[in-house]
Amino acid sequence: MKLLDANVVIYSEGREHPYRGPCKIVMEQVNACPGEYAIDVESLQEILHVYSKRGESEKGMAVAQRLLNLFSEIIPITTAEIVTAIRLFRETPGLSGRDAIHAAVVMEHGLEGIVSADRDFDRIPGLRRYDPMELAAGQGAAG
Repeated sequence: MKLLDANVVIYSEGREHPYRGPCKIVMEQVNACPGEYAIDVESLQEILHVYSKRGESEKGMAVAQRLLNLFSEIIPITTAEIVTAIRLFRETPGLSGRDAIHAAVVMEHGLEGIVSADRDFDRIPGLRRYDPMELAAGQGAAG
């Protein structure tokens, strides 16, 4: 199971961007096989935040609701994830707190990795990042 980063969802819903097409393909894969992916509460918070800052709160709520309908379980952020996030934050200069939390979720829940366009995850030892362009190319689509 792979953690789905909010940026995959946001790119798939957004304006023209090199990641838009690949992220749409990844979201089609997620919709077809939701059991192969996971989402955490931090991603839902990020989606609501991004759309709110853009003045698109209604769209953010609709996107978050679709994800709630798709995933039977949303991974919570508990003390264990925060402790691991603090360690990662300390060990990886320049890592954002949000990225540290996502990485901690992957590690604490024994997930395969994170699907994300964010290359900052590549700097975290032991964490595998699945680039949406590579995942989409694996489905026969151009990245």
